Amino acid sequence: MRCCKRIFLFSVISIIVGQVGAEERVPKLDYRTATDPQLILRDRIPSLPKKWRKIWYVALTAAEEDLRRECAEALILEVHRGNTELADFHDPLRQALSTSRIHEVRMSLATALIVLGVSDAAQELAEFSDSGGPRARFLVEPALAQWEFSDVESVWLQRISRPQECSAQDLLLAVRGLSRSSDQEVPESLIDLVRSRQLSTEVRLAAADALGRLTTDGLTQTAAGLYDGESAQLAERLAAVRMIRGHRSDEDQSLLLRMASDDVSAVVVEALRQLVAQAPRLVLADTDRFLEHSDAEARRLMAEALAASPSHIHIQKLTRQLIDPHPDVRNQSRRLLRNLAADVKWRTTINTAADAVLAAEDWRGQEQAARLLGSLNHEPAATRLLELMRADRREVRVTTAWALRNLAVEETLPAVHVYLQELLSRLSGGSGQRLDEADDACMGHLFELVGQLKYQPAEPQMLQCVPKRYDIGRRARSAAIWALGWLYEGGSNQKLLQMLVSRVSDDAVINPEYQEVRAASAISLGRLGDAEAVEALRTVKTLSEPGGRIHESTHWALERLLGEVLPEAVPAKSLPKSPFLKTLD
Repeated sequence: MRCCKRIFLFSVISIIVGQVGAEERVPKLDYRTATDPQLILRDRIPSLPKKWRKIWYVALTAAEEDLRRECAEALILEVHRGNTELADFHDPLRQALSTSRIHEVRMSLATALIVLGVSDAAQELAEFSDSGGPRARFLVEPALAQWEFSDVESVWLQRISRPQECSAQDLLLAVRGLSRSSDQEVPESLIDLVRSRQLSTEVRLAAADALGRLTTDGLTQTAAGLYDGESAQLAERLAAVRMIRGHRSDEDQSLLLRMASDDVSAVVVEALRQLVAQAPRLVLADTDRFLEHSDAEARRLMAEALAASPSHIHIQKLTRQLIDPHPDVRNQSRRLLRNLAADVKWRTTINTAADAVLAAEDWRGQEQAARLLGSLNHEPAATRLLELMRADRREVRVTTAWALRNLAVEETLPAVHVYLQELLSRLSGGSGQRLDEADDACMGHLFELVGQLKYQPAEPQMLQCVPKRYDIGRRARSAAIWALGWLYEGGSNQKLLQMLVSRVSDDAVINPEYQEVRAASAISLGRLGDAEAVEALRTVKTLSEPGGRIHESTHWALERLLGEVLPEAVPAKSLPKSPFLKTLD
């Protein structure tokens, strides 16, 4: 009953999320400033110094139990930091687990072994699981299942054969562990668990999931009996659809089609998911019903079915999903259309249908169609996109700017220039206003457009963004500086060079320059080609962290200015912020 309530609650949350998705947001789209040039950025390398390792090793092998616990927990944090060089702690952890006597310490040691992925310790962990109580089993058994430690399977089989003697948690661990088993023989006890109304819904559904993973035939009649029973409960209908997940026969698919007409969304979605994966053509007869279903996941799955069997009619229906209330459905439909457009056979149909959505008044469709047509380089959309630059919704304005940049149609430049002037004019006269995140994103994309097309009339607007100021965002300023590099590529401009040197060198402790602005300044200095910037770039590179954006952008600029390949710096090492134990030197 508790699981049924969870299913209902999940459905309610899905509806709420779909409604909340209508609140305005700023789409996260790619910027040319981040990919041109393509820099290889590298994070710091998590490291543990040798002297510290020796101390930690001693702590693990010492008699003091609390030191062992603290060291185990410190190693867990190291794994989370991304440190992959911890193999020398495997054996001392195993030894500590076998000799420690305090339960909490052993829990920490077992957790460390699991997090470090020490599958060689499976036997020791299994023994700890047997003697350590429910918490130990909950910690260890999922790891043993993942490592396919077969010795524990007999314990799991014994539990599911006598479910009345086990807790719900132990049954779940057994069922989920067996679902990963490589043994081809499916325990009959799993079917008994599914049928038993004395067990919790969670256990019954877990057993059905296990059967669905382990079997490919032989459960059709059992599933039909569960589903069609006169007093079939929701748990039984859900279990029935899940237990034939691996089945592929015509009889199974006919049963799934009946299940897809259930009055509970959870059953419909599960049946539909299997049908779309196995035989999407079977659900196409009910396309309209599923596309109008109240559950967003059902609509998303139906979009996949349409894309799996493309036709002019199916593409029209799929394109209409670009205005779906739920963002997951809209985004998935756009991605499917984008993939279909790779086939020239469907390109015209998709462009025409998306043009119609773009021309309509639904903001959701405008956003998705702009993104689709921009990615497809459909230049006829440019005229409508210029109209949408001033749309009310932030999503539409930002995506429109991105699409215009992608299309790069020269005829749009005068209108784009006027729009950039309008945005910057809001900040003139000491009004104290700041560009919001959406306008900053729009300007970023549009400056990239005028820069890549080397549109000279927009130079004054680009130059306004070079000096340090915080009323214009980092996206707009970095894009404007990046654009100036293209505008003056290979040319001489002493005033601009000095401005860019000032920006790339600004690493003040208080109010330092944006990282994106400094990196863009370095890139543009490289494009200007003036050797006068070399010394400043060398200084900035020396003071910056290897692998970071500032370091790599100055490295790229210096290689361009000097005409030679420079040696790559080794990324900086990252030490634990709060080490368990460390040497004082």
